[in-house]
Amino acid sequence: MSRPSFSLYWCRCETVYLTPTPTTADFTAMYVHAEQFSSEAYIDEDRIELILEFLTGRLRFMTSNMTYEKNGPSILEIGAGNAWMCRAAKSLFQEPRTVAQDVTTEVADRCPWADEYLVSSVADLCVDEKFDVISLTHVFEHVPDPTETLRLLRPLLKPSGRIFITMPYRPAGLLHPMSRADWMAYSYLHVPAHLQYLSERSMHRLADRTDLAVTFWDASSEGGDACEVHLALAV
Repeated sequence: MSRPSFSLYWCRCETVYLTPTPTTADFTAMYVHAEQFSSEAYIDEDRIELILEFLTGRLRFMTSNMTYEKNGPSILEIGAGNAWMCRAAKSLFQEPRTVAQDVTTEVADRCPWADEYLVSSVADLCVDEKFDVISLTHVFEHVPDPTETLRLLRPLLKPSGRIFITMPYRPAGLLHPMSRADWMAYSYLHVPAHLQYLSERSMHRLADRTDLAVTFWDASSEGGDACEVHLALAV
């Protein structure tokens, strides 16, 4: 890493954020050159089954009032890794269109449930289509500029589509935002990989700045350690 230590700060918008932002070299070392998807968390079959069960349920919920092609909705999974949202879509619908994106080639050839696996940054993503669901599962906390990321993804969303986000939120049951003991024990305290822990208030502000609207917020995921957000095109 470019420095030996980083700090977490609490903002009045209720966001907890890392400072300073890691350098480009840091990001490359963490996400392009490092092996990310070989640990037990990514290969344990029981855990994968639970993840797929969760994603299938959320996908069914999101698409229940959505207009999409007869064979299934189109899915774009950002920071896909093993592309579990694409896999959930393939198990739920007859023939959904599934596209995965990540900045690393590590598992790009191991996800047959992704019709396409694009190795690219979001800024350089070359897709000439719109999607019913754009999924970022435990990705948004890694994004150095959340506003710019949403601005880039918004044009790829269909009129009735949803951006689906899950991300670390707070240590469960935390009353004071900067209780050091609680944060030090938090399983999602990943320094310097996790750049921010957003709140409902900050998500609404992000949505307003990017012509999107928060249609769903739930801070009880994973026992309260994570949250789930759905975004739609603003009316």
